[in-house]
Amino acid sequence: MADNLEQQSAAEIGRLVAAGRLDPVDVAEFFLGRIDRDRENPSFITVTRERALKEADASRKRLREGRPAGPLDGVPMAWKDLVDMAGERTTAGSALFAESEPKPVDAPIVANLSAAGMVALGKTNLSEFAFSALGLNPHFGTPRNPRDAATPRIAGGSSSGAAVAVAAGLAPCAIGSDTGGSIRAPASFCGIVGFKTSEGRIDKRGVFPLSRTLDTIGPMARTVEDCVLIDMALRGAPTTPVRALDLKRVEIVVPDKTGIDDADAAVTANLEAVMKTLASEGAKIVSRSVPSLGAMRSLVALEA
Repeated sequence: MADNLEQQSAAEIGRLVAAGRLDPVDVAEFFLGRIDRDRENPSFITVTRERALKEADASRKRLREGRPAGPLDGVPMAWKDLVDMAGERTTAGSALFAESEPKPVDAPIVANLSAAGMVALGKTNLSEFAFSALGLNPHFGTPRNPRDAATPRIAGGSSSGAAVAVAAGLAPCAIGSDTGGSIRAPASFCGIVGFKTSEGRIDKRGVFPLSRTLDTIGPMARTVEDCVLIDMALRGAPTTPVRALDLKRVEIVVPDKTGIDDADAAVTANLEAVMKTLASEGAKIVSRSVPSLGAMRSLVALEA
C-alpha cells in the first residue's frame, strides 16, 4: 500500500493502480475502513460496500488482463445522495425519502463512471433537497468540517458530505451538484477543488432536482487534474480537449458592488486579492453589473 494513500489524488491512485503498485481491492478496503472509523461524523448516508468490492474486483481482473478501462480504473469515489444507484434508495437528504424504495437502475452518470472503472464507496450527506449553502441536515446529521478537529464547524453545502469525504481522506473524489454554489461553497470551506460545470454539460437524468433549469453536476477532488479526468468520465468521453489556458487570453467578469453588496468585508477583500493575483498573471478583469444574479436566485427559489 502506498504511503499516505488517503492524501493521494484520484489521478495518482489511478497511475499507481495501472503500474501494478496498488491493488484495486486493497484500495477499496482501505477507504471503506476509513469510512467505518469515521462514522461518528455523518458524511455518508449509505455505504455501498458490496458494490465497491465487486467493482474493485472487476477492475483487478481488467488490469491483470491488460485492458484498463481508463486512467481512473480502480479509483474509489462517492456520490452525493441525490443521484440514483441501482439497489439503493435516494434520500435527497430528506426524512421523506429515508425509507423509500431502492432505485431499479443507475443514473446515466453512475453508469458512465462505472464503465470508466471507478469504484462506488457510497452516497454522501447533503442539505435537505440540496437547498442550503451551509450543509446542515437535521435528519441525517450535519457533517463537520475536518479542517478543525477542535471546534465543530460547518462544511458548506449543499454537497457537504462529498466535501468532507474528500477532505477527510475517506474518498479520493466525490460527485456533487451545484445550482447556486453547492459544489463551490463546500469545496472552498473544506480546502479541496470543486468544479461547477456549465448547465447541460453533464446528464442530469436520475438526479433529484432542486432547479430543473440551473442544476449542474460536477466533481470534487484534490486536484484540477482529477476534476478534468472525472468530467471526462461523467460525460462518457474517451478523451478530453481541456488544456491549460494562457491567462493573457482569459477575461473574467466580476460583479460590481451592486451584485455582491451583502458580502462580508473579509470575503470582499479575499475576492479582490484573488483578482489582483489573476491580473498580475495577465488575465483581463472586468467589473460590471450582472443583473442575472438576482434573477438566478429568484428562479432557483421558484423551481425549488
